[in-house]
Amino acid sequence: MSVDLSKLSAKELFELAQKKEQEEKSDAERQDKINELKEKLESLVGEHKNVLMLTDKKIRDMQEQREKLIKDHEKALADLETEIKALGGAAPKSASSSGDDLRSTLRQIMNKRPYISGSLLKEQLATRGIKFTNFNKDLEKWVKDGWLEAKGQGNYALGKRA
Repeated sequence: MSVDLSKLSAKELFELAQKKEQEEKSDAERQDKINELKEKLESLVGEHKNVLMLTDKKIRDMQEQREKLIKDHEKALADLETEIKALGGAAPKSASSSGDDLRSTLRQIMNKRPYISGSLLKEQLATRGIKFTNFNKDLEKWVKDGWLEAKGQGNYALGKRA
């Protein structure tokens, strides 16, 4: 809308100028608020990235510590098994134990969780004295037999036949 300024009274010109000044002030305040929010957004994104990097580092450190603990545990178990055998004791249960015992053990392990990683399952079975020569093939067989159900890469849930 075009207004002929020469036809406006002084009062109308003054009101028009005030309105224009108010609009410019409002626009400037809006732009300041936008800039402030953008800075806050950038700050939050930066903080989030830093927290993620720290979390990833902690996870890697914990995974390394877990791997070391598992290796130490397996070595200690192997040493004890060797000593038991040297003294003429019976060998611990193996994966060739009866299927019902193994199913029962799987149910006990899975009782309190919706799924478990293959490595943690192997570790849990080892703590119960069950050893495997080829654990990955056994996992595949258990999935095929319906004892376990694959839940994503390397994770398993209790199957319908367990």
